[in-house]
Amino acid sequence: MSGEIMFIDSAGGGGGRGGGGGGGDAASSPSSLPPRPGTSGGGRPRTGGAGRRKAASPFRTAVDRGSLPLRLTERPGGRRLIAWDVEVGGAESIALLPLLVSGLSERAEPYNVIAVEAALDVLEVAGRAVLDVLEDIVPPLKSALNTRDHGVQTAVLRVLRQLSAAHDDAGAALVPHYKALLPTFNIHLAKRAARVVAATATDVEAHDPDGELGDAIAQTLEVLEL
Repeated sequence: MSGEIMFIDSAGGGGGRGGGGGGGDAASSPSSLPPRPGTSGGGRPRTGGAGRRKAASPFRTAVDRGSLPLRLTERPGGRRLIAWDVEVGGAESIALLPLLVSGLSERAEPYNVIAVEAALDVLEVAGRAVLDVLEDIVPPLKSALNTRDHGVQTAVLRVLRQLSAAHDDAGAALVPHYKALLPTFNIHLAKRAARVVAATATDVEAHDPDGELGDAIAQTLEVLEL
């Protein structure tokens, strides 16, 4: 397809290992002494993996391998949409929802775009079938909220609103999971309330990212009827 976007895995480099040298004679040189427990040979504390490349998420790996039955396409005007190879709303796409939602934690393109647009596509037509995978969707939603990244959290809010609209019983089915989702919401709602009290100029409010996110959260909670 001419509109397909090629995905290239951008591998990062590993961190180097530092070494220390000291002056003095061989008897007192740090290099001649046995390392203390919990340190490297140079006497420096181990960093516990600092500098190591973070393992790719299952969602990112699936995108890089081309194993998902979908492609990200670019339409005239720069709009990017998902082209599906399976029926959207069918059993295969519903089964993919937990993996797609886990991709909401991705911050890099095109992974974040694929995750949110594909999840919204499925939820739009999932109907009652969404209730069957709800238990598997909530944990990755919580993980994405806990990134504290405003772009990621905004994507989660979009998915939550669509999830609530997927079926009449979806909102009620989410109620037992509010304990997992609400703490992060409350943090931003508190910031929003403080902004309303303290703000004295309209332009300050308009450029307050915490305030904007708090507004989006308030809107989502209204959809969820909280």
